[in-house]
Amino acid sequence: MTAGKYEDSARYVFRVRGILNPDWATWFPGFAVTRDSAGHTVLCGEVIDRAALYGILARACDLGLTIISVERQGDES
Repeated sequence: MTAGKYEDSARYVFRVRGILNPDWATWFPGFAVTRDSAGHTVLCGEVIDRAALYGILARACDLGLTIISVERQGDES
């Protein structure tokens, strides 16, 4: 990825503090909601562009979720 340029869609993994009911997936269309071994919730799905990424982060914030990590999968860096 070159500086200042955002590549096309990519798969992202978001970890949030605590266990969310899988019904929360309706707040994150296209994302799978699972748990990790540390007792946190993992949201996995395709993000089509930067605006969509910011939208997901804003929604998590609006819902009062504590974001532990965000990982873009498939990066070679």
